[in-house]
Amino acid sequence: MPRSSRGRATITRLEAAERALETAPHEALAELEAVATSRAPANQRAEALALLAMRDAAGGSERDFECAAERLEEAQRLARSKLARGRIAHARGQLAHHGGDWAQVVEALNEAASLYQNAPRLRAQVFDTLGMHFSRKGNLGRAHAYFTLSVKLKEAIGKDAERYGLALTYGNLGRLELSREQYEEAEGWFQADLEMVLAGPQNAYVEALVRDELALALLGQGGTRLAEALRELECALPRAPDGADVQIAVLRDLARARLLRSDITFDVVTTPDATQQRALALLDSIHL
Repeated sequence: MPRSSRGRATITRLEAAERALETAPHEALAELEAVATSRAPANQRAEALALLAMRDAAGGSERDFECAAERLEEAQRLARSKLARGRIAHARGQLAHHGGDWAQVVEALNEAASLYQNAPRLRAQVFDTLGMHFSRKGNLGRAHAYFTLSVKLKEAIGKDAERYGLALTYGNLGRLELSREQYEEAEGWFQADLEMVLAGPQNAYVEALVRDELALALLGQGGTRLAEALRELECALPRAPDGADVQIAVLRDLARARLLRSDITFDVVTTPDATQQRALALLDSIHL
């Protein structure tokens, strides 16, 4: 295969692996490892290493951080293109974010954004990371601004093409508005998030999570929205995997909602016995 053709094939392979991180992470990581250790052009190997470093950084352990740093050192040696250098700067920002190195986060991510001028999808991902960084620091105004920039870029690319990315950012905006007790705004973002989730391949865990968050936004508005919140929670409950954290969250919020409605009983016909018992136990431990 000619060198240029091999480079184009590897780019396509790299892009496919990156997209697959959203739906089939184990297979995608294996593919990225293959690209990183292949005879692909140096820039694509650097990009693969940077993507792997981002996943390592998200692990959160000291060993994960060490692995990420080692991959980035190798990527830095290989990178020549703006795109590859942008990937590395983005990964450095992710590593700093997860490691709590606040001084480095904004510097690295601003560098990535400048190198991603011609890559709007990747630029949007940088804004997502900046939004999460400022949310974590408690600067919700700046976080909102960055999440909004990300949404604008992704929506310009197209909702079908950016379904997973938009769901992520819509959810981040919804949680931000929940924390500010802006419940109507939070409801709008979670509705948009749920629309993206339902448009894609079935993922019961994620659907249950988003419905639970939507219910919290409805509960915050009180009044007639309580009945809507209950419907979302009752829809979320059978979708939540048994024993998963999201099931406990849904049960907790369902118990709260029923207490607010002055109804602490559960319908034995529609609620499985084990779930009913767990929910009733939660009622005893909840402090409103």
